Amino acid sequence: MWKLLTWVVLCGQIVQHVYGVVCELPVNCPSKTQKYLTDFGYLDPHRSECTEEDIMAALTKFQELNIGFKGLHVTGGCDNITTFVMDQPRCGCEDIVKGNETKMMKNTIRYVDPLSPQEFRTGNTKWGSRSLTWFVEKYPVKNNHLTRSQVDDAMRRGLQIWADKTKLTFTRAANSRADIVIRFETRRHTTSPPYFDFDGQGNVLAHAFFPESGLVHFDDDEHFVLNSNSGTELYIVAAHEFGHTLGISHSNIKESLMAPYYRYSDNLQLHSDDISAIQSLYGPPDANPVHTTNAPIPTPRPTPPRPSPEVPDYCNIQVQASFRISDTSYIFSREVVSQRRRILKVYTMTSSGISVQGRDIRDVFIKRPGSSYRYRSYPYRVDAATYIPNKQYVLLFQGTKVYGYKQDGNVFYLDVENNYPRWFDTRDFPELPRAAVAMPYYGYNSYYVLIFGSTMVWNWDVNKHRVGAWAYPIDAFGRNMPQKVDAAYLQDRNWAIFIKGDKYWKFSVLSRRVLQEDSQLPLKKDLFRGRCM
Repeated sequence: MWKLLTWVVLCGQIVQHVYGVVCELPVNCPSKTQKYLTDFGYLDPHRSECTEEDIMAALTKFQELNIGFKGLHVTGGCDNITTFVMDQPRCGCEDIVKGNETKMMKNTIRYVDPLSPQEFRTGNTKWGSRSLTWFVEKYPVKNNHLTRSQVDDAMRRGLQIWADKTKLTFTRAANSRADIVIRFETRRHTTSPPYFDFDGQGNVLAHAFFPESGLVHFDDDEHFVLNSNSGTELYIVAAHEFGHTLGISHSNIKESLMAPYYRYSDNLQLHSDDISAIQSLYGPPDANPVHTTNAPIPTPRPTPPRPSPEVPDYCNIQVQASFRISDTSYIFSREVVSQRRRILKVYTMTSSGISVQGRDIRDVFIKRPGSSYRYRSYPYRVDAATYIPNKQYVLLFQGTKVYGYKQDGNVFYLDVENNYPRWFDTRDFPELPRAAVAMPYYGYNSYYVLIFGSTMVWNWDVNKHRVGAWAYPIDAFGRNMPQKVDAAYLQDRNWAIFIKGDKYWKFSVLSRRVLQEDSQLPLKKDLFRGRCM
């Protein structure tokens, strides 16, 4: 229901809008018009030019989709009612989702007609469990007229309005390892760009993300109230945001809870459109629902650690990068040969475990026989690596340089015909690469490349050999994700593996989440296997 600046698509699909082109604004249009129309999907942010006619066409789409709200009608211009509606408190999720937009992550979006008047919208992600937990990690400071118990009650009721119409149950957890984590924040409340800034009182009320992120933030600069129209009713805002958290996007029905604009009601009820949306994801409620309790889950008694067995040296390699082809993973490790010499070794890993002997990188990533290329065919270190299945192509990243290879048996040939290795513009990079992985588009036999830094993740445009149009924090990209990872690879279309130190994490591609039971798994025991147990 609320604005996530220029970064949100469908409250969980984050895209950076680049305002490189200044539009010609029609008469009476305020300066914010271009930004507003771009933020909410009416104006293409990637156009090379922007005319007055483009703005008028976008305004027409905006007026058609919101016709009747506050008396809005179609004029194609910035009349008083149109600018008044643009000033209303509302959600930052796009109203029009371009399903064929290549910059979007198609694995979380299905295309729907944006002007369909009765069509609720959902993403392609939902919670895998019907029993979810929630926790308020940070209570309001400025809204200190609200007690913690009052805030908890508003959150409970905001979730229960959805539980009453479906099979879902919600239980308050004892800590922030809950599925849904709630915080009250102000202004800049992320530690690295892009910053999901709140804007003070008015306009932006809160923001949330699609499953299975579970992150919900409320702007503590708002004047939240309970059971009153003297401020912003916290219960209504929470109920809307939890709709996004459960996987529902905005509705075109202005009477529905999931409509984009805030409306006060002293008797909040779900509209039939809201009910159809939530039941399309989780089904109708059971005839005999099971009542849950808020009692804390007992903490299991810790078991004493066992002494570590002796393991061979190759089990103790420091993973620096990795990629996977079919059933074989390739692991890069920089190893000490002498006081002055280091070599980069490549190990292979299958379901049976890791290879005993690593191969020197110069024997694996080579030039084709007879090639006129005069320089090294391999990087002296590998910061990140990935394999793109539909292109059958390997990319190795060394700082701001990328090498491209084609496989031939047990070796990889440098693709000098396509001008590899290539340098790329460091101004595009929010951070230096630490890992890379090719993720599948949902419903397509194609992949997009993600590069992970220390705290940020961004997309890599393989065709243009540069950073793509969006980037965002790792903890917003996927729930329970580790930061400062050492390596990553796509295990199959459902799972990606992230490695850090002697641990690894299994990441669900569809739900964009590391499940709790897949956090910090033992690398040696589960993946290296053999004598590395």
